[in-house]
This record gives sequence, C-alpha cells and structure tokens, in this order.
Amino acid sequence: MDSSAKYRITYEAFSKFSGNLSKAKDVNELAAIVSKNLKYLFDYRLFRIIFLTEKKVKIFTFKTGKFWIANYKKDLFSFENKLLSDKIPFSTYFEDCRFDEFIDCSQMKNPQLWGWFYQYNSAQVCASVVTDEIRLFDQSDVEILNLLVDSFTTKYLQIRLQEELNAKNKNLEKAILIIENKNEEIRKINSNQKDIIDLRTQEIRGKNNKLLEISRLNAHNVREPLSRILGLLEISEFYSPEQLQEELLQYLKESALELDETLKSVIEMSSGEIDKLSVS
Repeated sequence: MDSSAKYRITYEAFSKFSGNLSKAKDVNELAAIVSKNLKYLFDYRLFRIIFLTEKKVKIFTFKTGKFWIANYKKDLFSFENKLLSDKIPFSTYFEDCRFDEFIDCSQMKNPQLWGWFYQYNSAQVCASVVTDEIRLFDQSDVEILNLLVDSFTTKYLQIRLQEELNAKNKNLEKAILIIENKNEEIRKINSNQKDIIDLRTQEIRGKNNKLLEISRLNAHNVREPLSRILGLLEISEFYSPEQLQEELLQYLKESALELDETLKSVIEMSSGEIDKLSVS
C-alpha cells in the first residue's frame, strides 16, 4: 500500500473515530471507544496516555482489544515521571521489559519505546507507544498520534469538567434542601410560638374577664350590707338613745358582721384567681 492510500484510509478511520468519541459520556465509554478504534490509526503493542490535572492522575493503558484505567501516581513508570518532569519527547530501543503486567515482551522483536509530552492549559499530558518490528510505528505515524492525543484530551477534559459540574450541582442541591428544611423548621417554630401566644392571650383574657366578673359580683355583695348600715345611720337621729340601744345597734351589728364576712370572701376569691394567673 502506497503512502497516499495509507493516509487516506487512516484519516477516514480517524474521522469515524472522532464521531464516535463525541458520544462518550464518561471515562469508561471514552476508553472503550479509543480501544475499539486505535488499531485502525497506527500499529502498536501498547499505548498509554496520562493526564495530570491539579495533582490528580488518570492513566489509560491500551493493547489490542483491551484497556486499563488507573488513578494513582504509583502506577506511573519511571520514564513517564521523567517525561512529565523533563517534557522532552524521546524514542529508544530497550531490552529489559517493564510492561509484563500488560504484554508478553518475549513475543516482540527489537522492542521500541516512544514518548511525548503535551501541555493543555493547566493539564499535563504524556503519551507513550511500545512497538517493535512486527507492529511497526514510525515517524510518519506521529501526526495521526498527535491528532488522537488532541481529540482524546479534549474529550477527557470535557467529561471531567462535566463531572465536576454535576458534583457541584449535587452539592448545591443538598445545600438548597438543607436551607429549605431549616426554613420549614423556622416556619413551624414561628407558627408554634404564634399558637402559644394566641392560647396564652386567650387564657389571660378569660382570667381577666373572670376577675372583672368577680369584682362586679363582690361589689354587689359588699354594697348590700353597706347600704343597710348607711340607711340605719341616716335614721338614727330620729331615735332616742334607748331606741338606738334596743333596736338600731342590733341591726348595725348584724349588717357590719355580714359586711365583714363579705369582704373576707372577696379577698379570698380575688387572691385565689390572682395566684392562678401568676402560676400560669
């Protein structure tokens, strides 16, 4: 296959890959789409891409038909830490295989490791490819790899931003719910206080009315013997001393004793109601 045909087929595959990539809703869907389409873009034994954002790490590892996702810096290889530190692309052949966890290096012929560093605003990205003479990756594939990394990174950052936004929305919803619950508690407290105040007002009003009723009743009971005494005193000037002694003084005594009993009753009733009002 000549180079022009290869480029045409590769870019058609990349166009299809980009369309599928836009449909990814989370990192697992993103990784699955890349894993499915990666073999149509370039040859490789192992492909890794690392995102470092605000000291958070996300590591994607791909081999044909399979992928892994990791979240910790301890899962980085030493060459990846160096790549993130130095930011210098490299290509080197190696003999000691450090990828046994993912691939069988004994099946490779003249294995080669490639690495690239990219900066996307605050996000640091590094990509690496393990290849050999059987699954050949060469300089002509770098352009399509750069396009892949750019699309992958854009979609990954979009998903991550959406996840952060969803998390903040959930926190905001929780905060709003807490505020609504607190407002409802305040409304219940205010309503309860109003009910208590209304009840106490009715009680006080009722007791005041009762005290007024007692006052009117007591005034009437006191007025009757007092009126008799005043009446007897009015007519006393028309009686002789003997008549006063024999007739009026007895009536005055009886009326005075009745007035005394009435006053005692008034004081006792009034004091009792006042004590009840004070206790309440």
